[in-house]
Amino acid sequence: MTELRPYEVLYIVRPTLNDDEVQDVADKFRRMVLDAGGEIERLELVGRRRLAYEIDKLSEGIYILMLFRAPGSLIQSLKREFRMDDRVVREMLILRTKGALEQEARAAEGLAAAAEPAPAEPAPAAEAQAPPAAESAAPAQPAPAASASEEAAAPAQAPPAGEGRPSEEQQEQGAAAAQAPEGPEAPQEP
Repeated sequence: MTELRPYEVLYIVRPTLNDDEVQDVADKFRRMVLDAGGEIERLELVGRRRLAYEIDKLSEGIYILMLFRAPGSLIQSLKREFRMDDRVVREMLILRTKGALEQEARAAEGLAAAAEPAPAEPAPAAEAQAPPAAESAAPAQPAPAASASEEAAAPAQAPPAGEGRPSEEQQEQGAAAAQAPEGPEAPQEP
């Protein structure tokens, strides 16, 4: 028997097809895999989605995802059938890697673990929960402020999303203003 390799195909069919026609397209490609000695792991009608760009003057399509194992000899004929079927607008067929398979297995284990209730753990003793008195009495030390030369030498980092941190230029202007003397005094010459 030939080796069955893991594949994934995502294809888009025309949005003008009714539900029975969409199911017929999905069944056609499912049968091709099964007839070649392959196995279907997952067949999902994802549904109607907007396309990122127009394809054949269509702005949306119906997505179908199929995960399967099949002999490598099937792939060329499967791709040919996708191209020949006018109901299929676009397809992408890939060989799944070991890393992707391991990630799927971990995700499946995570879902299975989430479905099972966690065993009740006994509450730890009260003495273990109380922090030692010496540690709790020590005040937290503030971090030392960086000098202006350290700030200038540090590489610029983009602020996290949602935080309105000043730009480098604004920081330099603020540092210069802090060093400038207040009042009518003349600036010092270097």
